[in-house]
Amino acid sequence: MKRPKTIRPQALYFILPLFLSMALLPLVGTGNCSPITNVESNYGLQQESESTSLQGAGDMQTGNDLPYKGNNLIFIVIIIFISSLGIIAFIRYYEKKKINLRLEKEILKKITSEEALKESETRFRHANATKDKFFSILSHDLKSPFAAIMGIAEILDKEHDILEEGDRVNLINELGRATKNTYNLLEEILAWSQSQRGLLTFNPEVINLFQLCRDCVNLVNAAAGNKSIEIDYPKDQDILVYADHNMITTIIRNFLSNAIKYTHRGGEIKIHYQEIANSQKDRSNTVMGKLIVTDNGVGISHENIDKLLKIEEKFKTPGTQKESGTGLGLVICKEFVEKHGGKISIESEEGKGSSFGFTVPLAEKAI
Repeated sequence: MKRPKTIRPQALYFILPLFLSMALLPLVGTGNCSPITNVESNYGLQQESESTSLQGAGDMQTGNDLPYKGNNLIFIVIIIFISSLGIIAFIRYYEKKKINLRLEKEILKKITSEEALKESETRFRHANATKDKFFSILSHDLKSPFAAIMGIAEILDKEHDILEEGDRVNLINELGRATKNTYNLLEEILAWSQSQRGLLTFNPEVINLFQLCRDCVNLVNAAAGNKSIEIDYPKDQDILVYADHNMITTIIRNFLSNAIKYTHRGGEIKIHYQEIANSQKDRSNTVMGKLIVTDNGVGISHENIDKLLKIEEKFKTPGTQKESGTGLGLVICKEFVEKHGGKISIESEEGKGSSFGFTVPLAEKAI
């Protein structure tokens, strides 16, 4: 079925003035155009035979009305012209408004499409970086510590009887360190894998932040002792935060492990707490506290600080005693901190050391 034809707005520019002219024409015609004039004329004709003097007077009156009717015609034409201009202006305004609305919709649609495309590209790049990182870990970071473990185990197996007691003890200690490093490496990979797949559960509760610090220091004391590094931490203070126990433990342990890795023998590491002022709150209006781990190690250049928290950046440096790692630790820490609504801060200067901090909600304000 054919759609009925519609009149385009542009056609109204010509139709409306014509319509108005046709509607008003009977009112402004010359001579006997108006109905009143016709009646008067008919009446005059009927009385023509009765009074010749009245006919002359009527003709004189008609002659006097002609200038008046001409003025009316000019006035009405002006009204029609002005009305036409007004109608045309309104139609043009209406059309322009429709065009602007259509353009706005098209622009908004284009912007939305571009944003969706950029987001898709970002996810794709992140997925590729994640895949590359995972294969890099499998091919190198896991292979190297296992090779060390296998080498030490082979020496102990084949040369146990000819080795001196001191050498055997050193090899056993080295085997223990290699095994522990490999275990920590696997823990990092497991945590990262669970985070990527959304399998990590977030269970915040009221915990003692400084008690967690003390527990984590006990875990890394052996590694610090091997490099004669002193760790200064709050031993008697208590700060209650509202956080996930496992995630905060992972963050603190990772900060401490990195500090030990990049601090020279005989160096020093400090853990301190910074109270955030009430005016400095997170988006949920929760008051935050900040834990900072500072070392006097090798430091990091300003150009490389941002690379530490991006998985797509292939930035990884060995420790002061050639300690290796996956480069995943800080990436995982960043995700865990953001789960709590906090932020990671990094300050460093090459040759002078680094400070790694993170914010966490205080318990009395978060519940």
